[in-house]
Amino acid sequence: MRLRIGACRTAPAEQRQQMTEFSLYRTMGCYDTALQTNGAQIDINPDGTIEISTWTGQQASHTPSNEVGRRLYEFGLDLKNPIYVEPKASNRYMTVVEIVKDLKARGYRHVRLVDLPA
Repeated sequence: MRLRIGACRTAPAEQRQQMTEFSLYRTMGCYDTALQTNGAQIDINPDGTIEISTWTGQQASHTPSNEVGRRLYEFGLDLKNPIYVEPKASNRYMTVVEIVKDLKARGYRHVRLVDLPA
């Protein structure tokens, strides 16, 4: 599962350079709002490990699914910023549910699931 942000064509060059380690969405237009704010990427790997990266370059790995919201808060991610969750393995459904519930409970209002695996 991944919550991703990508390099936006309107971002300054130094910010686009920071984004080279992230995968880009196939269609960037609908994510412009997330990219122009202090967004984050949450990767939920098939083995269950969770990694968080923010637009400002902060990173955390092996974060428990019920602590993702707290870690984003510690990083200073604003509650009004959109968060995109992209599962990469269908066997991670309960992890997705835990993360979404944690984010909603902590006040993150714009949590979206994209590209659910079959």
